Amino acid sequence: MFTGIIQEKGRVERVDVAGHRRYITISCKTLQKDLFDGASVACDGICLTVISFNEKELKVEFMEETAKKTTVGNWRKGDEINLERALRMDSFLDGHLVQGHVDLVAEVLRVTKEKNSILITIGYEVKDRDLLVPKGSIAVNGVSLTIAELDHRSFMVSLVGFTLENTNLANLKVRDKVNLEYDVIGKYVARMIGKNKPGLTEDYLREKGF
Repeated sequence: MFTGIIQEKGRVERVDVAGHRRYITISCKTLQKDLFDGASVACDGICLTVISFNEKELKVEFMEETAKKTTVGNWRKGDEINLERALRMDSFLDGHLVQGHVDLVAEVLRVTKEKNSILITIGYEVKDRDLLVPKGSIAVNGVSLTIAELDHRSFMVSLVGFTLENTNLANLKVRDKVNLEYDVIGKYVARMIGKNKPGLTEDYLREKGF
């Protein structure tokens, strides 16, 4: 489990393939603190397993299925990657609960620069509409963000100075692909209610004792 608060920007140094297994070596400086082999690290919002590490870099493993469902298969040497260690239960939850399980690889539709921020508009699949809420949380490349505006095919987030300086979202351009993870609480609520059940009506509330 993660929070969507990026702890360091790493850089892809090497991509290795061995049969069905693939490995990426990422240079970093501070993430190694309290790290151990087998630990989970969120890399651009993807929960990956640390195979080895030293004071300069870490090596993570990913499978072919992960490459199909996230952006990791397109990473190349020199790419900046958002990194976050797993959440400790005695630490602050400054962002929101993030699992590191990517729901959708989405496309950047528009980038608008304002005086003190950048507005990013990202498309999503219409079937996922119930999982997004105006002013709700969403993880984009592992970064916990608030949905500023929402319509039936896209949503917009606003990136302030700190986010632009400390994540790779400042590099985004139109048509770039990003990893999205919807709010896990919203996903469980949608699952429990069921898309085929009637919506929240006066009769439904009366039936439940309200």
